[in-house]
This record gives sequence, structure tokens and C-alpha cells, in this order.
Amino acid sequence: MPLAGGLHIFKDFTAKSSLSIDGSYNKAENFTPAFAVLNYDGSPSMQNNLLSDLYKGQSDFLSWLWENTVNYNKTIGKHSIQGLAGYTMQQVRSEYLNLAGEDILRDSKDFWYINGSYIYVEDKIDKLGSINNGVDQNNYYSMLSYLFRANYIYDNRYIVTATFRRDGSSKFAEGNRYGNFPSFAAGWNVINEAFMQNVRTESNLKLRASWGKIGNEKIDYNDRFSITQNLIGVFGIGDISYPGVTYGKSGNPNLIWETTTQSDVGLEVGLLRNRLTGEFDFYNRVTSDILINLSTPGHQGNGQGQKVRYNAGEMLNRGFEFNLNWREQKGDFNYSIGVLGSFLHNEVLKVGGNTGIDSLLYGGFVSGATTESRKGLPIGAFWGYKTDGIFQNQSELDSYPHESQAGIGDLRRVDVNNDGKIDGKDRTYIGSPLPDFIFGFNVELGYKDFDFSFSLQGQTGNKILNAKEIVRPDAYNYEAHVKDAWNGEGTSNTEPRPSFGGYNYVPSDFFLQDGSFLRLRNIVLGYSLPQKMLTRMGVTQLRVYIKSDNVYTLTRYTGYTPEIGSGSPIDNGIDRGVYPVAAIYSFGLNLTF
Repeated sequence: MPLAGGLHIFKDFTAKSSLSIDGSYNKAENFTPAFAVLNYDGSPSMQNNLLSDLYKGQSDFLSWLWENTVNYNKTIGKHSIQGLAGYTMQQVRSEYLNLAGEDILRDSKDFWYINGSYIYVEDKIDKLGSINNGVDQNNYYSMLSYLFRANYIYDNRYIVTATFRRDGSSKFAEGNRYGNFPSFAAGWNVINEAFMQNVRTESNLKLRASWGKIGNEKIDYNDRFSITQNLIGVFGIGDISYPGVTYGKSGNPNLIWETTTQSDVGLEVGLLRNRLTGEFDFYNRVTSDILINLSTPGHQGNGQGQKVRYNAGEMLNRGFEFNLNWREQKGDFNYSIGVLGSFLHNEVLKVGGNTGIDSLLYGGFVSGATTESRKGLPIGAFWGYKTDGIFQNQSELDSYPHESQAGIGDLRRVDVNNDGKIDGKDRTYIGSPLPDFIFGFNVELGYKDFDFSFSLQGQTGNKILNAKEIVRPDAYNYEAHVKDAWNGEGTSNTEPRPSFGGYNYVPSDFFLQDGSFLRLRNIVLGYSLPQKMLTRMGVTQLRVYIKSDNVYTLTRYTGYTPEIGSGSPIDNGIDRGVYPVAAIYSFGLNLTF
């Protein structure tokens, strides 16, 4: 529900205030009566529901954003000045309540109530079965921001911009709530200089540079609080159970804003009346005080799988990006070709921060940690053993360093530190989940009323950990390569003997595969009815088309899909059985009156 308006308060000044509100309320109820199903021989079936079940849930959400700005706009000759000052407030509140009980007094809907261990009906208290599930969660946070921006343009040739934000978030403890984020940018429209007026091949030429900081507070509001959890305790004579509360997960009141500082130098060009256009950017981005969930040592009392949020480390992303396009019209035929790409160098500059725990960031837990983020390596770098073939016979096994569990037909691990034995010190960097190069290519063709387009997308230089092979041993024959497994001397030097877990399933480069791919992302063929026909029909536009998405993927990866996502940078590129990207074939009609 947006409400917006603008007001000219003074000459060259305009004030604007806008309010937006978003809210929702949901309520759910489900009742399953008690029932019994017998098998054909009269014995009880596994489908029985001996006690009736009642579930009730409700949730509500309310978010509002109030923005207030004052704009200044002034032009004096060749000088143009714009300014903005603003003040914004935002608040988000939500609550989710979930209760479940069993052994309801009666099946009638008039008796579907959960109230502790009792049900209230017409001032009469009747016994109700105990509540077996109850969740009451809430999320409540607010933000406050001050905004300032100033632009100066001289003769449409020189452009300077300065911006400053001061943001405060209630997700952080008092004293850490505010962060200051300045930025500066400058541009030079070289094409508007006098010495470029006689250069006919150039239609656009602009140089630009920028530096700035931005903040991130996208974490759960409760991350700074220690959390308790409910449990049942047994005390006294007769083993009486009582509801109770115990320590659940540690909070971190020392959290601060995650900050990204970026520098950028760019070039924009247009040639041959902008038939050929291009953008080129070199950037250097450093993210510090990274907000990330980490596993903690057992002595801190957090349950298994419980992670604590920390500001942990500093990371560099440096790269070069380009975007080239060619467009041309020749009579009834027009076409455009575009290609874009991004080269990336990622490196951990520092680990630790205010974690108070180990200075290494471990992640990707599949039969143990599979990633380590160390200084000088990519974040979420794969960490494990290097392998060098298969032990073919007893003589070979005896002559190489090996662990006691290793046997003939098993993977031969590399003694990385050359100390004559294989142990945890031989685990090393074995690959990065991050691609070195991401690229795309698209073509659009048009002839009279027909149009055709397709696009390609791909990446190179990254590895994927096929973790589903670690948790599904070869002996089950889930993977096609198992048919080439070692079954005697000389039968294979790449695929170990089948086994049900154990030695061969410790994280190593055996489970790493090339994650490079080239995907035909989509193809579209369309036809638009001629204008004369549309006029007789009283229609502005009518276009029919057929479309295919995710048509074909060229890759060496043997999993379902090489596009592996993750919500954590230290758990990236790990395929635990990702659902494949679906190919979609569709037919459509665009009609405008």
C-alpha cells in the first residue's frame, strides 16, 4: 500500500515522502481422527492412528518502510548540480505459532481446541491428551538510515558523484548498530570533447572510475542472542516427567556490519553509430568482517548441527568484465550478436576475526570436513588427499607409504610432505569450487515478421565434489563408472575396488570432477501478425512463439547438473544430489489490444 507525494518547498528544492506497508495473516487447522485398519488376516495394520491428532498454526507478517528525501537541482550555464538528503525508517515484524496435540476429547469440530493439557468447553474442564509439539517463533527488527548524495556535471563532459550512507540495524547489539558507507565516482565523456568532433568512427567514448563501501546485515535477528530449547525431564519417585528448558545455541553479541570496499575502472565505447558497443571494467573488491555461520567446538555446548554466526575473515575478489554487442539492420533483416564474460580471482586474505575459535574455516562436511578457507587460497577451497592410482598387488602396497586400512585395490594416496607416511598432514589443497571464467553468448535474428533467438551460458575452471558418491558406496552400482572398478591386478588404475564405505571414501581428489560446462540456455522462434491484419482485427499486437529452455548441456561432470549452488561460501560446489535443471518446452501467445 504505497503512499507517495512530492512538494516544491523552495526554488530548486523538492521534498518527497513515501510510505509502503506490506502485511499478511495466515491460519491453518488440521484434525485426523483415531482409526484402525486391519490386514486381511485380521491383524493390526501399520496404517493405524490410535490417537486422534490436532494441529493448529498461525502466522502474521507486517513490514513498513517510510522514506523522506529532499532533492536539489540547479543548472547555471554549463554547470549542473544535483543533491539529495534523506532519512528512512523500516520495521519488520513476524510471528509463527505452531501447536499440536493428540487424543482429543471428541471428534466433533466444537471440541478442536489445544490448551495445555486441558480443553475448555462450556465452562467445563475436560482432560486433553498432552501436547507433543509446540513452536512459537518471532522475528522483529528495524533499520534507520541517513542518505546524502551530490552530483556535479560540467558541460556534459566531466561528472563527479559523492554519496554517504549511515545505516543502523537492530540486528546488532547496542554500540555496533551503525555503519558508515561512503562512495565516490567520476566520469569523463571523452566523446564530447572538441578534439573528438571530427572522429566519425566513434559514437561514444567514456571513461569512469569509482570507489565505495557498502554494508551487509542480512542475518537472522536472533543471531546475537543465546537460544534455549524445550525438553522433558524425569524427576522424583515414579519417574514423573516435567517440561523444562535447557541451553540450546550460543549467541554472539559482538557482531558488526559486514563491509565490502570496491574500486572500479571502466571504459564505454560505441563505434559506427553505436552498431558496435562495448563496456569493459576492472574491479577490486575486498569484503571484511564476513558474517558467516560456523561450527563450534563441542565444549561450547552447542548441539550437533548448530552453528554460530561470526564476523570471520577477509576476502578478495578481483576481476575483469566485458560486454560486447553488435547490432545491424539491412532492409527487412536485422540481427544482433552479444558476448559477455567475467574473469575472477578469489583469495582469502585473513581468517578468524572475532570468532574466538580456530583460525581456519572448515566447511562442506561430508564424511568429515571437505573445505578449508585458508589465507592465500579461494574461499571454500577443497581440502583432502591427492591420489595417484590404485594399489595393484602386495609388493606395490609394501613399497609405498600407506595407512594400515589400505589394501590391494584401494586408492593410493600421495605423501605430500614426503615424511614417509600417510596421515592427516598429507591433506592439501585439491581444487576450487569457484570458476575462473564465466561467459555468455546470445544471438537475435529478425526477418520481416519472424524473430529467432538463442543464448549460451557457461563457465570454466571450477571443481565439483560429487558428494553423493561418498554417501552411496560403489557396491550399490548407482554410478555407471562402477563397471570399471578394480577386480584384479591390472584391471583398473583409476577406479578402486567396490566397498561399503571406509578407506576409499575419505575426502580426496578422487571425488572431484571438472565443473566446466556450456549450456544452450534457450531458443525462441516467434511470428508477429502483419499490421494490416491486426488493424482489421482491432488488435494492437499478436505474436505467437515456441520456446525451449535448458535444451542441452555440454559437460564432463557425471552428476545430474554442473550448476551447484549453496547458501554458504564455505560449502560451495558440493553435489549432495542436487535436483537437475529441468528442460522446458513451451508455446505462447502475446496479445495486446
